[in-house]
Amino acid sequence: MTGSVSKTHIFHYSRRKQALFLLFNIGIFLLALWFTWLIFPEYGLAYCLAITLCLLSILATLTAMAIRHPLAVITPESIAIDFCQPLKWKDITKAETVTVGEHYKKQIVILRVKDISRYKLNFMQWLCRNSEFSAFSIPLYAMEKEDAEAIEKLIKRHVKKKSS
Repeated sequence: MTGSVSKTHIFHYSRRKQALFLLFNIGIFLLALWFTWLIFPEYGLAYCLAITLCLLSILATLTAMAIRHPLAVITPESIAIDFCQPLKWKDITKAETVTVGEHYKKQIVILRVKDISRYKLNFMQWLCRNSEFSAFSIPLYAMEKEDAEAIEKLIKRHVKKKSS
């Protein structure tokens, strides 16, 4: 986290978790390479497709690690999640922390908005707008623990918060 108490706070995705995702992608790449090259060498198109998709995933992960993609930018007036349009604090009716997942308990802060039609949504937000998660959700599991606690405190300052 960067920024002072009354200024802008910028929170980033955890580098450690991105590195684990990169290792996972490399493992999938090696499995795809092994399966398509050694076990099924007669399927050349499947080989090319599997290797290309794995390499694209590895490249995307490396790009996300090289370019510090902000998870959330918090100002005294608004919060912006993942380069999306800033959400004004006055438009948020409530914030709630939910735990999802059976085996891996992952915490997400869901910001409920009065009138979502006033905001320009990106494709992913548009898909999520009517789901149990709001179009404006913050994955605390994707951050370092200290940053997750800090962002929850900042949200509590601006919005009434409910934990479940």
